[in-house]
Amino acid sequence: MKRPISLHIRPIYEFASKAEVKKAIIDANPDLKLGSDKRGAIRLQPVTKVEDEKVFKSEFLKTLKDINLVVVSTIKPGPDAPSSKFDSYVVKSGNNEFVITLGGGANKGQSFEREILKSLQEYFESDGELEKPPILGQLEDALDVEFVELGSDSFDRLVRRPLTLKGANNRGKEIADLTLIDDGGNPYYISLKNKNGKTVSNGGASGMFALKDDKVEFVNKEREGIGGELFKAAAANIDYIERGLSDYYNKEESPEILKKSIDVTDDVDMSKIEKLIMSAFDYGYIYVKEKTSKSFEIADLDDKEKLKEFIGDIESVGIKYPYYEDEIRSRKDVTIVITTSTGVYSFQVRNASGGMIPNQINLTRGGSKADIKATQASVRAIDKTSKTLADEITNL
Repeated sequence: MKRPISLHIRPIYEFASKAEVKKAIIDANPDLKLGSDKRGAIRLQPVTKVEDEKVFKSEFLKTLKDINLVVVSTIKPGPDAPSSKFDSYVVKSGNNEFVITLGGGANKGQSFEREILKSLQEYFESDGELEKPPILGQLEDALDVEFVELGSDSFDRLVRRPLTLKGANNRGKEIADLTLIDDGGNPYYISLKNKNGKTVSNGGASGMFALKDDKVEFVNKEREGIGGELFKAAAANIDYIERGLSDYYNKEESPEILKKSIDVTDDVDMSKIEKLIMSAFDYGYIYVKEKTSKSFEIADLDDKEKLKEFIGDIESVGIKYPYYEDEIRSRKDVTIVITTSTGVYSFQVRNASGGMIPNQINLTRGGSKADIKATQASVRAIDKTSKTLADEITNL
């Protein structure tokens, strides 16, 4: 008589801490290494340079599956996300939830640049046998030139463009993501932005604020630094900034005035604000922003006057101060919103690593006035159509 088969099901291990998750991932995949945790997320990076991003991401997801971590959602990059550049993943182990940021591969902006570069390389190498990439045709039409080859410049470099009251400099060759050569041998420096790319510049501002006795203070020596110059130019109230950040730190409700956007148009130094914006852009290149996969916003920023025309005349300036009301309604950044005759720009004084004390000044471009109007028109058209359909359904 055969002995009955006894099935023993091994329980799935449930991770209780980030330390356990980190160890399990590194043990299971030696091609990954730990980075510094940011914004509460476990940060992972490749040990060596990533050659194929799809394979890299696929192997990472397989590793999670192998150690029984279930991906429940993906958090796209953004100012309020665990990472402003890379995808993050919310994973579950039993009832415990963890957030993992996979860094080190190409972010969406870099992927866009590499795809454009690859399409242009293949086109020029085919001697015109391949269909001309949409970006190339639109650049030639906008600039009234014919491009015949790619320059040898690489976009794999980090360009620092500090804010300055001296205004813009000719730095096209440094800023460019790629170079195109026309039939006369002239180089055109091209700066690429994918459709989600709003950041114009990132400026370090560590040491601008300090925490002392549970209060956030604007450091005296920084009042003459670029952060102080920006606040003075924008007529920002330092007391409001310190109060809002201190309230946020202590979880104490802020005065109502800090929760509003305050119009300071009549008090700002327009000339200094303009110079600060121009210094964030610099000039000497062609600005190309993806609108759809086959259409692009193209602006010739070859000289200072063209840059000034592109930015437009300042029409209004508003400030959003830090404040605290509750865990949902609160803000820990100082945002200076500048509306010009051509677009909307924002200086964001924020913490780049998810902390609270601001250590960075970003300039973002929200879009051109034409794009904003087109979007608003589309929304109104959709809203009108929805109401019409609702009326028709009601009358059936």
